[in-house]
Amino acid sequence: MDNKRVEVKSWLPIFSGFYNSVWDNESTTEYEGDYLLENGLTKSELEELSYLNCYSDGIREYHKSIVKNISDYVCDDLIKLNVLSAYEVEGLVSLKQYNYSSDSINITYYLTKDNISNIEKYLKDNSIAWDKFLKDNYTSYSGFIPSYDNDINSNDWTIDSIINSTHQLGKVYEFILTNDNQKDSCDLEYYYYDYIIGNICLSFGDVKTIRQELIDRDFYNDNIETLTELFESDNKDNKKFLNRLVNKENIITKRELKKKIDNYQFYDYLNKTNMQFDFVK
Repeated sequence: MDNKRVEVKSWLPIFSGFYNSVWDNESTTEYEGDYLLENGLTKSELEELSYLNCYSDGIREYHKSIVKNISDYVCDDLIKLNVLSAYEVEGLVSLKQYNYSSDSINITYYLTKDNISNIEKYLKDNSIAWDKFLKDNYTSYSGFIPSYDNDINSNDWTIDSIINSTHQLGKVYEFILTNDNQKDSCDLEYYYYDYIIGNICLSFGDVKTIRQELIDRDFYNDNIETLTELFESDNKDNKKFLNRLVNKENIITKRELKKKIDNYQFYDYLNKTNMQFDFVK
């Protein structure tokens, strides 16, 4: 083997996909909804947004951020262990139907001669744990027939097989990471999740763009619940938007709005709080 790096196309360990996992879309949608509410969207606007299934842009951006961040965290840890030289994220592979597998991230790994020697040494030095790992992951049972041998002395797990296949290297990296951190794959995924979810910059649809789409769909026309929420809001941008609906979009006149709010049982509320009916200009 010369001193050139070896290129191996494989998959990213630890990441279990978006379906029914810590990263799933249901959690994503909830997270996006909280983000939009914090930035001024009213509850009734959010409900309409959910009904129209307009979360797709935010979810795509979320997926892109997660793929980049989890890949960086995992591969950087492998580089620190000197079992990887460099990597390139090829992209997310998503399934149309989730039956026996989930999403995966394709990675091109670049390994030096030293990286390969270190992998071989790590497996030898941790042979007892490595043997248990293979037994846990590749022993057949009812409904599961493994494609690879669970014996550490099998040809499936020689160093040549590991660096010349699309599956084995990803699994070896999973073992190295879990063994080095003394965590199973699920616990390690949560460990990365805690770091990633608090640091990624999510780019969900901004409130102005969402509201323009709702205007185009005539959502605000005679929608007293939403108009009342906007009126009641302490958010200055919401007051400005209400002013726009009244004065520019001609959704409703000030007189009609006040009358509808009064009829919506807000008359006592306005009196008790001594609120003045005044729009932000």
